[in-house]
Amino acid sequence: TYTRASIVAVIFSCNPIFVTVFAHLFLHEDIHRNHIIALILELTAALIIIDPIHATLDPTGSVLAILSAVMFALYSVFGKKRTPRFGVIAVTCLSFLFGAGELVFILLFGRTEYVQGLMNGQNVLVFICTFVGINAVCEMLSSTIITGAVGTVLCKAKLIPDAPTKKSKTQETNA
Repeated sequence: TYTRASIVAVIFSCNPIFVTVFAHLFLHEDIHRNHIIALILELTAALIIIDPIHATLDPTGSVLAILSAVMFALYSVFGKKRTPRFGVIAVTCLSFLFGAGELVFILLFGRTEYVQGLMNGQNVLVFICTFVGINAVCEMLSSTIITGAVGTVLCKAKLIPDAPTKKSKTQETNA
């Protein structure tokens, strides 16, 4: 372990800083004064929580946490750029598939004690199929249920508009 999980969580929660910068660079979105104020407050709060002057931080752990936040910010920005073209479901599905492929790669070539301990002498292919399959099903179910519930609540509360419905040909001719 390079650093404490609490430090990593605070660093990773600063990804809106990177999202704002990348959205400005790649999507040409404007950065307004209120964005800058919010980002300064976020950075200040993170520094207060981490307390880098008195904390003993391993540079490797901090760099990996920042790199993780940067990569998630890039995923968010480029995901937003591709979502109108491919649709939300396709972008989400592709990210799940790439994540599952990454897990397979790590499990096949990551000859670490942790991976070996997880397998406990089992057949690698059976272990990968089981591990990735269970993980994918749990993530898809939880994200679908949570997204559906939040969308339903926001729609019922009239905080977001109802989805437009397709008009039939008779409705179009009568209109």
